[in-house]
Amino acid sequence: MEQLSFRLTTEVARQTDARTISWGRGQWGLPLFVVWAFCRALVDLFRCDLELIHIGDPVLCPLGCVLGRLARVPVAVTAHGLDIIYPSPIYQAMVRRCLPRMDHVICISQEALRECLNRGVQAARCSVIPPGIDVRGPVALPGTQRKALAARWGIPLQDRHVLLTSGRLVPRKGVTLFVAEVLPRLLAVRDDWIYLVAGDGPERRNIEAVIARKGLSDHVRLLGTVSDSDLAAAYCLADVFIMPNLPLPGTVEGFGIVVLEARAGGAPVVAAGIEGIREAAGGADDSTLVPPGDWPAFVAAIEAWLNRGEGIEARELRRQRVLAEFAWPQVAARYLAVFSEMIGTSGRSKDGIFVHRN
Repeated sequence: MEQLSFRLTTEVARQTDARTISWGRGQWGLPLFVVWAFCRALVDLFRCDLELIHIGDPVLCPLGCVLGRLARVPVAVTAHGLDIIYPSPIYQAMVRRCLPRMDHVICISQEALRECLNRGVQAARCSVIPPGIDVRGPVALPGTQRKALAARWGIPLQDRHVLLTSGRLVPRKGVTLFVAEVLPRLLAVRDDWIYLVAGDGPERRNIEAVIARKGLSDHVRLLGTVSDSDLAAAYCLADVFIMPNLPLPGTVEGFGIVVLEARAGGAPVVAAGIEGIREAAGGADDSTLVPPGDWPAFVAAIEAWLNRGEGIEARELRRQRVLAEFAWPQVAARYLAVFSEMIGTSGRSKDGIFVHRN
């Protein structure tokens, strides 16, 4: 969410006049940020002839309501997923009261749209615009770079297919059950693979326990948190990207940006066909979606992609399909089209404020 806000404001600022008020400290000190952002925005209200205010997520909707009334300009907000459904009675009361009062709600997926409609937002005031993506580097690693990465991570890659998962290790990501239920089945069929997990979180100890109990230490590596450059390299290394999410109460995958990142790195995807993951997955040439928790179906899908033996041309085509729809300039242009329509109804044409927690 924070990365989306940062890239959106950066790209929009390249295409039009915009002032950004951002925090950059996550949840820490959020009440202080709201007060500070309100004061900063008041200064801009007096200095500029504003035409629109954009709020980065529904947490800031009360601020958007106040600023919109003071400035007498339309207010848009981007809704992501967990920021809509966060299971707190007080928070949900705020969302149900303030979110429908926004002039426009931009949802990152149909899943996010559904949750907004369930909270009283009018469909006519909603748009669906997915997150954008930055793409750098190759779609496959040269042999020397592959060997260097294998040595640094201490993993055997020679004659091995690479399966990859990235993201925060929490129960809804499904990695613990995937390791317990899928990998032993896959190992019974073939042993020419290694499963890499990039990311950290509270489920790590449970995953480590399953690896030890199932005797999978030669086939699974938990890489922990990796740098952006190493993650990009891991996507290029992957023969199949895995996203075994589970539908759990009080959680939602608003879009599944790591699926886009994997596709942009050239990797095909095997994922649970739920929530926003479905919209990031693309077509049959890019992904196989299976029912969540259907572990035999995961095994069959992984095997099918490994047996397919894709070359670099197929990986490059996969990247191009992602760029055609999700490159940041295109996504920012879609935001600006929505903003232009909103501004047209207000009769103003000068400047805009972006208030984000990124």
